[in-house]
Amino acid sequence: MKRKLKVNDFFCGCGGMGIAFKNAGYEIAGAWDFDKYAVESYRANVGDNVQKADIKELHQADIPQADVWAFGFPCQDLSVAGKQRGMILKCEDCGEEIEINPEEYTGNTICPKCSSNNFKAASRSGCFFEMMRLLEETERERTRHAGRYHCGERARITPVFARVTP
Repeated sequence: MKRKLKVNDFFCGCGGMGIAFKNAGYEIAGAWDFDKYAVESYRANVGDNVQKADIKELHQADIPQADVWAFGFPCQDLSVAGKQRGMILKCEDCGEEIEINPEEYTGNTICPKCSSNNFKAASRSGCFFEMMRLLEETERERTRHAGRYHCGERARITPVFARVTP
């Protein structure tokens, strides 16, 4: 019998992507949203493997192993239908907020005020960078324990940005 592929569903909302993945034959390993009503809807629509959690508080150890990570990070700060605040990071050391241009983002952001590189998302759309943090933590951990597991070929994580135009 062929093993079912597993998916982690971040910013899961009411379960649209979860339903699609289940219909495609995937097993939902875990799902997260910070909105309690979204979590209740997901539970009713997809299943009980959903948790109310803020992505900014999650760490690699909180995430079950899966073949796919799906995330439709919040775009209200980018959309013409939203506040258009942009992708904002906040320096955890001095409190400086920095707007990030996704086309120029390298992952090596330095605070212009204190030279720190310790950031958290300051806007919901900035949670994209929290996903990158989780992916990087997971990649480091997997590489550290590569001898313990057979993972096949080592995956490379590459962020891809889409331009949203009004």
